[in-house]
Amino acid sequence: MIRAALVTLSLAVGLAGCTADAPPGSPPDARRLEEGETLGAIERLPGGTPVLSDVRTFINLNCRDGLMTLRTNAEVITGRMECGQTPPQSIVDQFTGRTIAITYAEGRLRIESPEAGTLDLPVKDAETATAPEEQRATP
Repeated sequence: MIRAALVTLSLAVGLAGCTADAPPGSPPDARRLEEGETLGAIERLPGGTPVLSDVRTFINLNCRDGLMTLRTNAEVITGRMECGQTPPQSIVDQFTGRTIAITYAEGRLRIESPEAGTLDLPVKDAETATAPEEQRATP
C-alpha cells in the first residue's frame, strides 16, 4: 500500500510540468505560439530602411524525425514539420548570426532578416521556450 502510494506520488510529481500536447523533452517553460504572434519586429521606413525592435539573433535551424527546431539567442522554437521542407543548408547558413524577427500565422513560421531575406516554413503546433543560458550569451 505504501509502495503504491509512492509510485502514484512520483508519477504525479513527474507529470506536473508536462502539457498535454507538448513534444517529449519540451522545456518546462514551453508554451504554444499563438496565431499571429510575432517575436521581434522589423518595420520599414519610407525608402525601405529597416527599423529593428526586440529582434533575435538566428543561431540555427534543423529538422529531425518531423520536429523542426529553430534556435535564437532568446528562445528555442519547435514544431511539427516534414523535414523534406527544410531549406537547403546553404540558405540556412545565410541567416546564421543575423538579426531576425519571427511571425507564426496560418500554420507557417516566417523568419525575416533585413540582411538575409525571409524563410517561410510550414510548421504545426509551434511552441517557444526560453533559450538556455549558454545560448543567450550568443551575440
